[in-house]
Formats: sequence, structure tokens, C-alpha cells
Amino acid sequence: MRLNGRWGRGLALLLVGTVVALGMACGGGGGGGDAVSGTITGVKISGDSGICGGTYSYIVFTAQGEEDDAGVVLILIAASDVSAFFSDASGENAAVGTISGNTMTLAFSSEDGATVTVVLVCADGGASFSGSWTETGGGGGEPAADPTTPSTPSPAVPSTPGPATPSAPGSSAFAGSMMGTWSGTCSGFPASGSFMFTIAADGSVSGSYSGDDSGPVSGSVSDAGGLTVGGAAGSSTWVGDITRTGDTLSGGGPWNDPDCSGTWSGSGPAA
Repeated sequence: MRLNGRWGRGLALLLVGTVVALGMACGGGGGGGDAVSGTITGVKISGDSGICGGTYSYIVFTAQGEEDDAGVVLILIAASDVSAFFSDASGENAAVGTISGNTMTLAFSSEDGATVTVVLVCADGGASFSGSWTETGGGGGEPAADPTTPSTPSPAVPSTPGPATPSAPGSSAFAGSMMGTWSGTCSGFPASGSFMFTIAADGSVSGSYSGDDSGPVSGSVSDAGGLTVGGAAGSSTWVGDITRTGDTLSGGGPWNDPDCSGTWSGSGPAA
């Protein structure tokens, strides 16, 4: 999902990848009040069967039915609330919303202030979804200043930082999700791909990586943000440091296995 501009003009998920970030090419780039729309489909690539949450590869289509973008979205469901993290080659974007039955309604704001609403209906026991997207508003930019009326800048008001809010006992300050990329070499040949981590409230980590190699990962994050996860059957080890700035997680570090090594980095929304 590209978010640098209107979806209707090729926005530059935010999954999650992946969520999220969709580059829509329909609508001809009309004015700020115009609405543009299209459809989106996805297929689960990891996660529990029989539920709508998990990691899906998705394809976005314009209103004319033309394929416009593709990426990965991580969908997390807690009771009736849904968060999604879209990721594709152009960027990432986070969206939040609700779920009723098998219907998820998500929304986020694009870079130019447009409101994007995504409605997804999961099917096949959670193995796939299909739905629609609609973008309204935005795209108009700031109105031109009246040359006959000089503007008077307001004095800067310094902000007063509030006290840090400690995490509840047993609740990790790094709970949330991250998506990003990994790269390195295997037996002298270049290798790369993407990954998704979910960090639970107790600091446990689960997720997967894909690309030139793929598989599940699991591990933990310390109270200080130190991450250690292992790949399938202990074949790889990922370590690094995670930081939290506001509601955003970010981090990176090295990974290695007997024949390969490299680095990883990513970001995502805190829970």
C-alpha cells in the first residue's frame, strides 16, 4: 500500500509489510472531495487455520479491475478489535478497525490527509479474504495564502513532556508487531526476503520469514528490548535490539545459521 499521496493517484501498510501503502491508479486524480475505490484480495501464508487473523499476501485492484499493487499484510484480532500492518515494496502502513463475524472494517489516513476505508471478508476457514477499499478527501494540499492578507505567525509554545507510563506487571513495553526485510549471503551467494514478528504481552515472539528462504521463528524480547529468536529446528538465530517511540516499534540486528549470515531491520505498531 503506497501512502505518499492519494490511492487514486498512485500512493507511495504500513500489513506488515508489509500493511501498510496501497498504490491505487484509478480515479484520474480528481479534486480533494472526489472518492476513488477498488478491490483487494488476499491468501493466508502463515497463521492459525480456522481464524481470520494471520499473515496474508494481498493484491490490490483499481475500480477498473486492473492489478495495481501487491504485498503482505499482518492481521491481528483481539476480541472485536482488529489491527493490520500492510507492507509492500514502496512502504508500510498500519490500520485499525473492528470485526463482526467474518467482516473486518479498517481505516487509516494517507499522507495527504485522505481517509482510506478497507472492508475485508475472510472465507475458506480464514485461508483467504476479499473486499473493497474506498478513499475520500485529501489530495488538495494546503490552500494558497491570500496575498493581500499577510499571515502572522503564532509564537511557539514549548511542550511539556509528561511522565512515562510504566508497563503493567507482566506486560512487555514492546508488545505489538513488526515487519521488515532481511538480507545477507548463503554459501557466498546473496539472499534476501521479508519477515513478520508478533510480540505478545508476556514478551514472547512468534512469526515467520520468507524470500530466498522461509520458515517460522519464535523467541522472546527482554524488558530492555533485547530480541532473540530462532528459526525452524534451530537452524537460524536472529538477535538485535527493539526500541519503542510513542506507538511505534523499530529495531534490527544480525542473523546467522551454519551456512548463512546477514542483517534484518523493521518496524511496526505497538499494541
